[in-house]
Amino acid sequence: MVLWKFFNLFRLFQNSIFNDIETTSANLLYWLIFPHLGLMIMLCLFITLPILEGTNGARNLQLMALSPNVSLYWIVSLLFDMGIYMANIFISLIIYLIISPGSYYRGEFYVSYIQCVIHESIGALLLLLFLFGLCSIPFIYFISYFKNTVGGGVSSTSVVFLVGMLLGVVVAVLEMFGNLSHVSTPLHVIGLIFPTVPFTVGIRKFYITSVYNSKCDAIPYTFKKDLCSVLEKAVSSIDLSCCDNICKVIGNCFKPYSYYKLDNFTPSNATTFVDPQGMGVDFYCLAALVPFYLGILYLIDKGIFASILERILEILTATFRKDFGKKVGVDFEDEDVCKEMDRMDFTLQSECKQEGKDILKVHKLKKNYGWFRWIRGGQQAVRGVSFGVDPGDCFGLLGANGAGKTSTFQMITGTFPSSSGKSYILDEASHGCTGKNTRYLAHVGYCPQFDGVVDALSGRQMLSLYANLQGIPKDSVNKEVQNWLNNLDLNEPADRQCRAYSGGNLRRLGTAMALIGNQPLVCLDEPTAGVDPVARRGMWNVLKSAQSSGSALVLTSHSMEECEALCTKLAIMLNGQFVCIGEVPYLKQKYGQGFTLLVKLNVTDDPDDNTSSNLAKLKEAIETKFHPCIVKDEHQGLIHYQIMNPETKWGYMFSSMEELKRTYHPLVEDYSLSETTLEQVFISFAKQQESVE
Repeated sequence: MVLWKFFNLFRLFQNSIFNDIETTSANLLYWLIFPHLGLMIMLCLFITLPILEGTNGARNLQLMALSPNVSLYWIVSLLFDMGIYMANIFISLIIYLIISPGSYYRGEFYVSYIQCVIHESIGALLLLLFLFGLCSIPFIYFISYFKNTVGGGVSSTSVVFLVGMLLGVVVAVLEMFGNLSHVSTPLHVIGLIFPTVPFTVGIRKFYITSVYNSKCDAIPYTFKKDLCSVLEKAVSSIDLSCCDNICKVIGNCFKPYSYYKLDNFTPSNATTFVDPQGMGVDFYCLAALVPFYLGILYLIDKGIFASILERILEILTATFRKDFGKKVGVDFEDEDVCKEMDRMDFTLQSECKQEGKDILKVHKLKKNYGWFRWIRGGQQAVRGVSFGVDPGDCFGLLGANGAGKTSTFQMITGTFPSSSGKSYILDEASHGCTGKNTRYLAHVGYCPQFDGVVDALSGRQMLSLYANLQGIPKDSVNKEVQNWLNNLDLNEPADRQCRAYSGGNLRRLGTAMALIGNQPLVCLDEPTAGVDPVARRGMWNVLKSAQSSGSALVLTSHSMEECEALCTKLAIMLNGQFVCIGEVPYLKQKYGQGFTLLVKLNVTDDPDDNTSSNLAKLKEAIETKFHPCIVKDEHQGLIHYQIMNPETKWGYMFSSMEELKRTYHPLVEDYSLSETTLEQVFISFAKQQESVE
């Protein structure tokens, strides 16, 4: 009778929480899937800021200021995101413990079963969640490099996490049966690149071990009292480890299994569904993924991966596409361009030889685009440009769209690696002698073509951020920021979020960010685009002041007036290479085609025969007096002539035109004479770019 009562009690105990296979399987599936879904929703949001800062250039500007310690950017981001992550974990865990279903009677209180499972293992669970977040967030940062939109980034991250979760569930289920280790082990090893796999396996071990460790506590108090009372009267080999009054006598009390135990990576063949396993291996796997992903981010930011890939593509292209680049455009052998290249060759003839006073030295930079250019060709954006910039100089880079200006800037500022060639910044703090060392970037101010600002910050906050990154003393930051707000006339919008700035205000803010800290080299990619004329003049004065202080400027612009006002030296790019280089007056003299003559005519929509005859005679007279000259353009009421002889005297031209004006009055209403402008020189080259394209 006593044994019958015991077996009834024990059968009920076997069908309880931790021994019913169906119940355990359902609970385990819940633990394997639902925590992932909640964590995935939260973690996917951490990709937002890296994508936004990556696409608008803000990340590159911050990495330049932090060079060579580029890893600080990701470490600080990780610490901030981990703070948000752990705050959500603690809040969710507290709510989960409060509202979790299921209870059992313990003494005078009803206690949640989930609380029973967790209260002995809260440390292991929190450690698992902490390590999962610590390696998942850098993994998400890595994904952000391959996406340009927040929506695409969130979608891709969700898919990656779902795939990793499913792989983790498969591995976790297979590892519950030791005789399937030959299948689970390869999947487990492959899946270690996903943080979700060791996390899922760890969750499975946590749940099974928690159920095992709580089997005594999970027995209802009255049930346990009756069971142990019956067994006390009966001599039996039945497990008495949960009965405190008996197990000590027989020396077989229940001992919880350690969550931190380092069990074998591969389960033994004897492993069963409910056998507990330590999570130590999973802790180590998750912990090892943290420096792994941070290391990948570091190598990406250092440009090492990109450089290796670029070199491989160059080798393949040189091997299989020997004609690559030769058919793009026309090779120019301008004497001044060759002299500048020879000067750079001489200056850099021995590695790290610092001759000359150039702050910036660019030597045979090339950039090729196209992943499969070694198979089907690609685009050769920059074709071996060389130049130097002295302190206090402003070097202008002109060219039509697609000429290679922005690509050159991106290589100089480390945004993208060059296919070949090097750039150096040689001043007292430079470490740029190896061509691959990015330390020199910490001494470069950069205003990119697209504004590298954080939309949620105000203009004042953006300047404060870069002032701190540039190493300005903390007690001088506010003064420095206010100084640049005054210089660029940004006081009125200074405290508004950058997302509310107009295009002109964003360009002025970007210029202030580049100039703050008085860097020895400042690169400005179309800084006045979209700026009104009054503000543009103010920006010119600020840039001239920076030149006077000794900073070297490298500038691109579509405004010829701006280049003439600021540049001490400029080059025009055509099809990725320099076609001319020198000071503005020199280029106008060398490439200028004489003089420009504009003749304004007093004609009607339907001229009579006499007017037409006089117009023909006027054209013939102009071509005779100013031979050689050509008609560049002709509209009703206006004729544009180009006087080709640059030796023609101004006095002769004006006296001749006054004579023609009197002779053909009232046909000739007015005229203007001017020397060839920089814009005309530029257009003459730009047309060749258009004809090639």
